[in-house]
Amino acid sequence: GHYSIISDYLGTPVEAYDEQGHKVWSAEFDVYGRMKEFTGEKDFIPFRYQGQYEDVEIGLYYNRFRYYDPVQGNYTQIDPIGLAGGNPTLYAYVSDPSIWIDPLGLSCKRPGGYKTNDVDAHKNLSPQKNRAPGHANKSADSLVQSHHFIQQEWVRQNLKGASKINRNSPAILVRSSSGQPHAQISRLQNLRRANSGYNNSLKSEFNIAYREMVQAGVSKKHIQRLAKEAYKYFNGLGHI
Repeated sequence: GHYSIISDYLGTPVEAYDEQGHKVWSAEFDVYGRMKEFTGEKDFIPFRYQGQYEDVEIGLYYNRFRYYDPVQGNYTQIDPIGLAGGNPTLYAYVSDPSIWIDPLGLSCKRPGGYKTNDVDAHKNLSPQKNRAPGHANKSADSLVQSHHFIQQEWVRQNLKGASKINRNSPAILVRSSSGQPHAQISRLQNLRRANSGYNNSLKSEFNIAYREMVQAGVSKKHIQRLAKEAYKYFNGLGHI
């Protein structure tokens, strides 16, 4: 027979119905994708998070390039594209599974496009094709741009392989038109560099970057998330 599958907003199957419209399967998952409750046969629908297929014999989810453990909330193998995946832990799924997905087990994608205050690798945030409506780098949207936590020019002047580091570095989308956070941060950076240049430590950059973002009006919740990702990233590269 034929069955219809109902998915949640992330594309995770949660219900299945037969041709007569009778519910034959349903499931509820925790934040890591582990099945908490179900009706019908547990493996009737083996699909889990987007791109995942449960291997019932071993209890892991096959994610094309590697296996995912729903109990631990991590992959069982390192990311095959390494730090280019934008996740310095190499085993983690995504930073926020309530809004992010990883269909191939390589890197996360924001359903519907990235929005202001989203945090991810700069290379993912910057392209306009990856943006949600109303969050593009154009005047009508207040020029939403990707802002590195650790300033790109500081990286260029102090670290080897700066181009690759900056491309993969954690960043946040912020509005950049006059008076908006990104413009305010740039103003503060320019004032500081005019006085002290770029000859300071990475630890100092972390402290100053946090303070400047607060002064510019970015919420502490989003700054803390960005700072955490930046710390993991630079620590993974051996710079901390």
